[in-house]
Amino acid sequence: MGIFDKLFGGKPETKSFDQASWDALVDLGARTASGVRVDPVTAMRCPAVNAGVRIRTETLSNLSLKLFRRSGERKEAATGHPLYALIHGWANPMTSSATLVKQLEFDCITTGNGYALAVEAGGEVRELHRLEPGSVNVEIGDDLEPIYKVTRKSGGIDTFHWRRILHVRSLNGLSPIKECADAIGLSLALQGHASRLMSNAARPGGVLTSPKKLDDVALKRLTTSWRGAHSGSNSGGTAVLEDGVSFSPISWSSVDLEFSAMRAFQTIEIGRCLGIPPNLLFDFTRQTYANSADASQAYLTHTILGRCTEWQDAIGRLLSDDDRKVYFAEFSTDALVKADIAQRYSAYAQAIASRILCPNEVRSFENLAPYDGGDEFLNPNVTAQIPPPIQRRQPPKEPS
Repeated sequence: MGIFDKLFGGKPETKSFDQASWDALVDLGARTASGVRVDPVTAMRCPAVNAGVRIRTETLSNLSLKLFRRSGERKEAATGHPLYALIHGWANPMTSSATLVKQLEFDCITTGNGYALAVEAGGEVRELHRLEPGSVNVEIGDDLEPIYKVTRKSGGIDTFHWRRILHVRSLNGLSPIKECADAIGLSLALQGHASRLMSNAARPGGVLTSPKKLDDVALKRLTTSWRGAHSGSNSGGTAVLEDGVSFSPISWSSVDLEFSAMRAFQTIEIGRCLGIPPNLLFDFTRQTYANSADASQAYLTHTILGRCTEWQDAIGRLLSDDDRKVYFAEFSTDALVKADIAQRYSAYAQAIASRILCPNEVRSFENLAPYDGGDEFLNPNVTAQIPPPIQRRQPPKEPS
């Protein structure tokens, strides 16, 4: 209880605060079974974690996120709604919507929750601003609705209704970094051991033994010979041992520990923590051309789609009850399933022949201008048509 005694003064009536003891307590709580301290900062020093977090955040931020309006059985982009521009353009004058998605998803991975304040004017949401997760405290009111209390940097606490906060969660509000800290700590420990091993010229520690006692002169000569062969530019050289002196290593070698295999396995373990297949973490040990597409599809199905649903629900909470009946947010995952050009065009041809898509819809997917008559749902394989007159390609439309 030494840390607690120092932190709280050792007596119930003492209110003094010891910052050093508090730091020691936090460090103790963040230490893993491997002895390595793991927090959001140190975890990002692990290559597998760094790559996984980057892939998760960039995948979501690169997807098109729009607000749609239900129109009968169809949907159309709700460009007239003020929330549309905030999630599809710029969340605020300084932050694009893609950047906000990346920031909040990063907060979800590292802390379990991502928050953004919806700034209103005239009863409408005009801006979205990220909040530091540590500054937000969520309480449940008597009506079982959450109340968000945000601590300002200048001091004081602001209270917000839940409709004013864009709140995105990881699974049950748990941080994958914290929940899988032991796996990350082991990876960092292996990484540190490899670094120390290389700094010692990949030579394990050991002892020099002699069958007889060495006098001061012989001991000094042996020490000089050994250090000269294993330091500076001579690192890794051969020492001359005399008088029956022998070297006995006292630590496990990398081969005995299957060191390389352990490091590779930790990459897979961290991929499990973040929901990312090994091939996306650049581990191609068991990757083949046949299963690479399946692994990427599994990433979309079992990781990204779940995150998309969480984000869509979080955005929906910003809408009023009446707006929810008409408007909804949705990610487009078409960019993740785009095949090569031959497969893509073959799928388009089948969709047009089956009258699922019209030619102009396909052309819009490829960022091409529409043409006259391209809105008709006809099967070109069975419909006899008179060739239309040659049309000039229309120039691309200016971006709105």
